[in-house]
Amino acid sequence: MISQAQAAVQETLKTTEFPRKGTIWIGWSGGLDSTALVHACIHYFGIDRCKALHVNHNISPLATQWEEHCHDTATKLGIELVVVSTTIAAGNLEMQARLQRYKYFEERLKGENEVVLTAHHRNDVVETRLWQLFTGRAVIGIPFRRQLGQGYLIRPFLQLPKHELLNYALEHKLNWIEDEGNLDQSFDRNWIRHKLIPDIETRFPSVIKNLSQLHWPLLLEQEPKPLSVKHGLSREDIRAWLLSYSINPETSKIDEILKQINARKDALPEIQVGTEHFVRRYREQLYVTVSSEPFKPSEVVVGESIELSNGLLDWTESERGFIRGEKFRCTNRSDIQSKQAKIQIGGMHKRLTSVFQEQGIPPWLRDGWPLLMQDEEIVSVPNLLISDKVSRNLQGGSHKLYESRWFPV
Repeated sequence: MISQAQAAVQETLKTTEFPRKGTIWIGWSGGLDSTALVHACIHYFGIDRCKALHVNHNISPLATQWEEHCHDTATKLGIELVVVSTTIAAGNLEMQARLQRYKYFEERLKGENEVVLTAHHRNDVVETRLWQLFTGRAVIGIPFRRQLGQGYLIRPFLQLPKHELLNYALEHKLNWIEDEGNLDQSFDRNWIRHKLIPDIETRFPSVIKNLSQLHWPLLLEQEPKPLSVKHGLSREDIRAWLLSYSINPETSKIDEILKQINARKDALPEIQVGTEHFVRRYREQLYVTVSSEPFKPSEVVVGESIELSNGLLDWTESERGFIRGEKFRCTNRSDIQSKQAKIQIGGMHKRLTSVFQEQGIPPWLRDGWPLLMQDEEIVSVPNLLISDKVSRNLQGGSHKLYESRWFPV
């Protein structure tokens, strides 16, 4: 006879709609909730279909121990573990870490049959809704399912209380880590979790269940890409669009965006919607931008991705480009302090200003756009151009060729 906790976990997975094939990725911090999810998925889907992903942000002094714990536990459970080690610039570490995790999740979803699961539960929903209410945001909680890249992000435990996950983990003798940062009540969510909710429960014992089951107005799902303003927008349109970036600002910020949409055409309005996030308008489209650390020139190697202060520089196979292992200096227009910088295309030198204008690149991205240089000449503008002076053509060659791709933060 199975226990109540095991039955609740199994029923939750059973009643959730999953693709019948494809990889089940599981976001795994090493904590209680995600460890219970990993264990439950192995038994429900089978070990061959599941893969765990641990993102080490290297914030906590114990980060290396957490990574080692996940390796050891994955070996015991028999699940394949993928670890991504990264760093975060100064600022809102919690927000940046969350965005980084979802970026790495998205990179692994190669089709609509692939999903990534996270272990958010009923208590998380209530904490989030209270925080949203107190800070003047839309009280939407946490979405159960949303598109992420080519696949989907699913949170199957949203109606499962945390104590059921604890009981499940204890019954199966699972080992997990405790993040000391979750105890720091200087953070709003931790204060809500450890102080406010326990106080409320002394008067309203069913507060967790009741608040988690309230129905809120649904917003249409949007994609995290520039938003056209041509046909008019409502509060709900702006809110849904920002949520695709995991941003839920105060309603006053939404109203300011609506106001600035009608600013004069040559204006470049900027509205801060988060600690490091801004909304800007250019050519009848809205953009979400992120403030970044000062740019530092660095050496890049063809075929090896590198985290820049303002985004990720990566490589993709191409019929025209560079050979793996070649080295270039990565800089930008601000660093070389030249608005007249040029690149050789079709036997002629073309100004970068013209390139950016023709490609519709927003003004705030131009000075920080990565440039690859060799012998003081620009050889590549990632995503846009490769100099015909140094690039190679795949025809007649024996090497794979690569072109650079930049993913701005």
